[in-house]
Amino acid sequence: MENKIKEYLSFFLKQGEPGLLIFEKEKDLVSVEKIITKNGLNQVKNGFDLMSMLANKKSAYFVLGNSINKENYDAIGQYFNRKSAIQLLDKQSMILKNVEFNPLISHLLLLTMEEDLNILEKTHSIRNMVGLIQRIN
Repeated sequence: MENKIKEYLSFFLKQGEPGLLIFEKEKDLVSVEKIITKNGLNQVKNGFDLMSMLANKKSAYFVLGNSINKENYDAIGQYFNRKSAIQLLDKQSMILKNVEFNPLISHLLLLTMEEDLNILEKTHSIRNMVGLIQRIN
């Protein structure tokens, strides 16, 4: 599996769109997290974490469950649609935060279980906001 992931990353890291890895087994997702971390991607938990990574010219990955909050969905959508900037409202400070980045340097990879993605896509169109998709069986 490690070779399959490294091959995927070699293509993914040349693109400016988010990538998507879909898993059937949770143990495979956990194994792949270790591989992609070794290859320079850092896990983010929310849109503001993502903005921080992008500002520091680092690549990141989100693990998606069967639901997603508006902030995270907006961050993913802006990464895909705007291609070089994300803008989110910090609800605590009520300040609009903005980050500009180069999507060929700072990448976003989404990881999810197939069953979670099927539930999530009933309300949020994730596959339409990514480029390279790989199913891991």
